[in-house]
Amino acid sequence: PPAKPVTRTYRDGWRPTGALRWLLIGLAVTPAVTAAAKLSHSRVLQALVDNDVSALASFPQIVRLLISAMNPAEFARAIILCATVVLFAIWFHRLQSNPFPPGVLDLQYTPAWAVGWNFVPIANLWMPYQVMREIWCANRNPTGWQFDKPSRFLIVWWLLWLASIVYVHFLRDAGDAQDVLLREIFDAKVACVRAAFGALSAIASLILVTLLHQLQVRAASQSLSQVFE
Repeated sequence: PPAKPVTRTYRDGWRPTGALRWLLIGLAVTPAVTAAAKLSHSRVLQALVDNDVSALASFPQIVRLLISAMNPAEFARAIILCATVVLFAIWFHRLQSNPFPPGVLDLQYTPAWAVGWNFVPIANLWMPYQVMREIWCANRNPTGWQFDKPSRFLIVWWLLWLASIVYVHFLRDAGDAQDVLLREIFDAKVACVRAAFGALSAIASLILVTLLHQLQVRAASQSLSQVFE
């Protein structure tokens, strides 16, 4: 059933939006460092497999620094991610609970379910995208949001997020030392790609959060101007 009309007063979310932006910047930087570190690690391991002593000796200092920063970057990302999840839930709830300008009817998702769908297994692979579509259209075209088409950027954002959570791991027999190194190289490359998608997903989320906040501020301003006409 459609969500019940919201009766709360409008609350500008510039503070949570600002804090969320900084967290998303952190979520973009830390996986980018991790991706570079994983790539450097795979190169070093490949040199060991090839028994290329000259290659091992020629790696620049930045490669060693990146590898040493790999675990701290992953730890920092885990902490930032926990904070981002909490703040994103608060921001998302406020975004959906703010009253829209007159004419916005038949919204399908309550503020609670706008957040809740993110934590429902299986359904969270597509329902948050549906909620985001509704929020986007309702803020961009309040009087005719049912007929509005969402930006294609929403699809890009969602696909990047799905790509960032894919986990690939192959179980193999231990084998000899070279097999172990080859497996480590493969795992490092997969982790590099996953971290890169994580960085791109955070950047896309940063852009989306900014755009949605701007759309809602504009919608609220238009509603206020109609009141005083």
